[in-house]
Amino acid sequence: MRLSKVLSQIGLFKLLLTVCLPIFALILQQQELLKQWDNSIFDAELIMFSRPANKDIVIIAIDEYSLKKQGKWPWSRRTHAELITLLTAAEVQAIGLDIIFAEPDPNDPEADQELVKAVRNNGRVILPVLPEKTNADGVLGVTLPWPELAKAAAGLGHVDIEIDNDGVVRSVYLSAGMRGIVWPSFALALLTLDKQSRQFYLKGARNPDATLSSNFWRRDFRIEVPFSDSATHFNEVSYADVLSDPKLRSSLRGKIILVGVTAAGLVQMFTTPMYKSSGLISGVEVNANILDVLQKDLSIQTLNRTWSMLLTGFLVFIPLLAYSFFFPRHALRISVLFSALTIGLSAGLLICLHYWYGPMPVLVVLALSYLLWNRQRLKFFTKTLFKQRQLAKATLHSIADAVITTNAEGLCVFMNPAAEKLTGFSLEKAQGLHIDAVVRFINSEDNITENEFNKIIHNLSIGRSVKEIVPRYIINNSGDEYAIQINGSLIREESNKISGAVFAFNDITEILQTSRKISHLATHDSLTGLANRVLFYEQIEKAIASCNRQGNYLAVLFIDLDAFKKVNDGMGHAVGDLLLIEVASRLLANMRQVDTVARWGGDEFVILLNQLPLEENITGIVVKTLERLVQPFYFEGLTLYVTPSIGISVFPKDGLTAEELLAHADAAMFQVKENGRNNFGFFSSSFNNSAKQRLVMEKEMYTALEEGQFEVYYQPQVALKTNRIIGAEALLRWNHPQEGIISPDAFISLAEETGLINQIGDWVLQTVCKQISIWQKQGLPEICIAVNLSPRQFMQFDLCEKINQALKENHVQASFLKVEITESLMIKNVNQVAKMLWDIRALGVSVSIDDFGTGYSSLSVLKKFPIDQLKIDKSFINHLGTNPDDASIAQSIIMLGHNMSMDVIAEGVENQVQLDFLLEWNCDSIQGHYISLPLTSGNMKSFFQQGEIITN
Repeated sequence: MRLSKVLSQIGLFKLLLTVCLPIFALILQQQELLKQWDNSIFDAELIMFSRPANKDIVIIAIDEYSLKKQGKWPWSRRTHAELITLLTAAEVQAIGLDIIFAEPDPNDPEADQELVKAVRNNGRVILPVLPEKTNADGVLGVTLPWPELAKAAAGLGHVDIEIDNDGVVRSVYLSAGMRGIVWPSFALALLTLDKQSRQFYLKGARNPDATLSSNFWRRDFRIEVPFSDSATHFNEVSYADVLSDPKLRSSLRGKIILVGVTAAGLVQMFTTPMYKSSGLISGVEVNANILDVLQKDLSIQTLNRTWSMLLTGFLVFIPLLAYSFFFPRHALRISVLFSALTIGLSAGLLICLHYWYGPMPVLVVLALSYLLWNRQRLKFFTKTLFKQRQLAKATLHSIADAVITTNAEGLCVFMNPAAEKLTGFSLEKAQGLHIDAVVRFINSEDNITENEFNKIIHNLSIGRSVKEIVPRYIINNSGDEYAIQINGSLIREESNKISGAVFAFNDITEILQTSRKISHLATHDSLTGLANRVLFYEQIEKAIASCNRQGNYLAVLFIDLDAFKKVNDGMGHAVGDLLLIEVASRLLANMRQVDTVARWGGDEFVILLNQLPLEENITGIVVKTLERLVQPFYFEGLTLYVTPSIGISVFPKDGLTAEELLAHADAAMFQVKENGRNNFGFFSSSFNNSAKQRLVMEKEMYTALEEGQFEVYYQPQVALKTNRIIGAEALLRWNHPQEGIISPDAFISLAEETGLINQIGDWVLQTVCKQISIWQKQGLPEICIAVNLSPRQFMQFDLCEKINQALKENHVQASFLKVEITESLMIKNVNQVAKMLWDIRALGVSVSIDDFGTGYSSLSVLKKFPIDQLKIDKSFINHLGTNPDDASIAQSIIMLGHNMSMDVIAEGVENQVQLDFLLEWNCDSIQGHYISLPLTSGNMKSFFQQGEIITN
């Protein structure tokens, strides 16, 4: 009888306990939500994972002693070559040289060759591969040894070290790479020089995307590393001692050598589970631990997901089942027993089988289940006490909530202070009033509902429990509204007659308000109040499903504010934020209730136009949106003008998924920007083709730079007074293996956009200086070569240093080099441009303004710059004989240049008529097809020997 009563009262709770908590544990295990706590347990269990010292691994440390002996770091590569040669003579087993040699040393090429020779002669040297950010944009790249050194090595291994969120190194990926190239870890490469045995060591957690060719760094085969607990686990000797001590080198015979930096301040140091309190270790010591673990087959693998979930389910479900249905009085003992069993299993798997199983989800759920179970049993047995104990317990357990006690007729007998605050009644005023008059419920229409407590008391009297989860709303005597949850219990006499009731009211008003705020913040932009990406994706998915059912159209508008950055930079972010808020307001004003406006990020907005019966309806809405946004914005006396670029994609013709529609609207928006901005445009499939072509060209440009496909042509420049060659302009050409010679007009803009222009420009600068040196050594006339600088290349902070380095390395005087910049560049950041030009002139390099006359520079700007030469743009030369305006402009530029003590050169001269005009106006020099097409360096040699160039 007693058991059936228990089951009837708490059967649902037990069912929920035994079903929901195991599911909750599986979610915790699956999502690794308690990983940080699991890591702490892993660190504690690792103390039991001891292993003997490894005498076969020796670390040659670049420590403070070596730095004192050998001098300031970095050392000459001749020193490293000497070390490898000595270790080769000592017949060591293998060498891991944990030092990056990314580029040849231009100051000591002989040392580079000695290092390459030493590495090649040894035949068992492994070099590191380092993933790192390669430019200011934060793009991840790979730093490799320079090609000749990499080819000489026995292999390469990555030194990518995995660091957990708490800053501790616990694991390593045995394989990693990018762009289809995969390298083993540094330790694995050192252990498996023959590569055939490498597969034996590849174990651990797999990354399903690791095999995909990608521009992202991808890692695979993750293992946990049981780091040694002592700094003396490995034999560590000083680099300087190895160089000087023959006996020490003899002791290294047959050992695996790792060479790396351990001196503080020169290398990143790492924390491991065994070194949390004793200090940090260097990267080479981390690799030594990994090598030791792999060599002894002591690597730890994370228990696979299936077994982990099964074990978690078993360890949670069995104790819940046991004390919920069979041993309710022993819940604490069962929880403690299975908690100990969980920790023991975790430790046993780690120590005996080298598998890691995180026990925290089980421990947390067992503790939570015991608390819930204990609370439920406590409430159940409380209800069996007599009237006095019921009243005392109900009051004591409801102190934090508002508590009202009534008699059998529902008249208030007692209320605690929390109830007085909640209802607005004092205890004296409430006593004798019906509880319905004290606690007044309101419905969704804010109307007061009556006789609610009579219904609740009736439900209690027929055995129905009252524990409301769904909140009710009340209005108190002062007019304040509250959201509450009600718990109710009857008070019975010994004869089981109802003598009253106790009601506890849990005020959840603030909780609901906070929950609403959190929910709103999760789906809305905090600045503008618009929907964010999460909510927009939900809305567009719903809209697509609805349009599929009803056969309607929908459109996605991708909006970017043109030149918004200028507002932030010029007026400050506060004004920028006000502008974004006003833009959001204008966008909302033009939308229907079924549409959605969202802030995508920064100055980008997206709009979902939903339930459109006709595709033609879109244009009218977009036009109104454009008209609203181009109107001026007024802020505290400021008047701002911001224009939008709007890209549009339409469902279903432009995409069937949210991702496709957004991507295509984004592509359409970028096309609008390229076509002049302040407009809108619909997506076209040609945009995709153009984007793909740009990606292909970008990839091929990298290949072209690596494989030497770029060439420099030279267009001669002739002085009109002497009729002899005085210089040439260096022109870049791409000798594509399939397409042939490609003009720079086809790829320079993309190179500028991607940042590759800096590397190409550096190559051109070096190539030109080298060619000048060759011509001079051949005894050819000494001429000045002009090199074009792109805007992005010109703004490099170390441009002057690069120019000076190229001149010095090739033994060329600065007077034989000229740099050309466009007129449009001069009007951007005048002070910065002026400083850079003066720095270049200080080197002795002359400066020429290209395309002069096509920009908007003023004389006041022009006189600030150290300009040696003006180059008349060929657009004015083309029609000298037919267009008086062009002739006037060209003549004016010549006069302006001479009056400002500048030489003037005309480009694009193609016939005698043009030449006659320029001769008449005393132009200093010319270049163009009338003299010669751009020539290779070999053909330029023949051109030098012609003597007089122009013949009548």
